[in-house]
Amino acid sequence: MERVLVVMQATGAKTESLALAFGLGAVEGGANIRLRHLAGSTPAALEHQGYGRLAARDIEWAELIGLAVEAPEPAPELIALLEQIKTDGNAASFAGKSVCVFGSSARTPAILLAETELSKIGFSLAGIALEATGDDPSVIKDFARSLALSL
Repeated sequence: MERVLVVMQATGAKTESLALAFGLGAVEGGANIRLRHLAGSTPAALEHQGYGRLAARDIEWAELIGLAVEAPEPAPELIALLEQIKTDGNAASFAGKSVCVFGSSARTPAILLAETELSKIGFSLAGIALEATGDDPSVIKDFARSLALSL
């Protein structure tokens, strides 16, 4: 993978650190990355204020999307993202793109919704067994590195 988009639905450092770990792993695997936060995710509590807002061109650019989800239930900004992707693209434009949805809690309704909706419109799921990893950034980083090297 040469182009990895890391998107976070985050208002705090825990999910931000997971997203950054995913991005670092992708870079270590040779990828170029873009870091974005979802509209509605207030960056005020995040360590870095400079994340850009997600745009349709970011999704078009990416070969792999790492989506860090903070809220256990689907938050409005996550639902808006899924609707935006469905509206802006088509299955042909998503063919060959992969997505990895993760968070600090395993298999939440928000993660399941994102995986379900994105796979319906053509994304391949690049999963991770979060039950085994919990919220360990080093495991997320290693996984992202292996994805960047292998896909």
